[in-house]
Amino acid sequence: IEYTPECVLMRVRDNGSNMVLAWDKDGAVPCFDHTLELSVKKFADELETTLSKVRGLVGHFNHSIIAKNALADIQKEMNKPQHVLDQDVKTRWRSTFKTCKVLHENQAPVMFYDVRNARNAGDTYKLNKLSVDEWTEVEEIAGCLQVAADASQMMEGRKYATSGLVLPCIAKVIESVDPATKILFPERTVDGQVAVPTNSFQATVMRGRAAMLNDLTKRWIIELEPDLLDFYCVAALLDPRFKDFKFLQSKKLRLKRLFCQLNS
Repeated sequence: IEYTPECVLMRVRDNGSNMVLAWDKDGAVPCFDHTLELSVKKFADELETTLSKVRGLVGHFNHSIIAKNALADIQKEMNKPQHVLDQDVKTRWRSTFKTCKVLHENQAPVMFYDVRNARNAGDTYKLNKLSVDEWTEVEEIAGCLQVAADASQMMEGRKYATSGLVLPCIAKVIESVDPATKILFPERTVDGQVAVPTNSFQATVMRGRAAMLNDLTKRWIIELEPDLLDFYCVAALLDPRFKDFKFLQSKKLRLKRLFCQLNS
């Protein structure tokens, strides 16, 4: 066997048609993060109303030093970490995830800010105050995207090979949005995490999860090219952690069925 750089390295491209035409003939794989972002966008599209209000609410604290200092004082009084509410970038889904996660962690200080300061807070704040259901959506958005965010972070590693992680990571992400999967919410009890059935989620969140699952299935199961599947399979087989494909031994029969072709 003649070993060439292509045996251990692959070019990575985004999904633009010009990139596909330019690189695929010489061997290239689609960027995991970019492809995952397209699926997460399907999720976010179903929740745009709430996410738009989240941006406005966080923007209020980021554009007013008075509001930012008032929130910091409340966080200190309540013995909460003095987190700054980060403004998300709409085209960077992980920033949206982080914004929702940090905002949920600061729900109590923000609601107490409302009691103290709502009258003088200005129109931007008043137009973007979250309802009880919208606060629940924020928590569920963060919970639903946690696995995808972890997978995305792992795939950005620079000191280890990532090709062998593609199938295990995408299998975990697909499982995380499967209707049978429960989501862990650490803050829902005092004593520990609570696994919540997804059929009890807000309707918009359930629609977002279904849209994301459909898009993931389309991109990674139905339309995944055989050559790419072979490449990812070999990469996983060569990784001692995944060589027996245990990441497919899930109780979720749907996931097994989707990935059954990997065993052939």
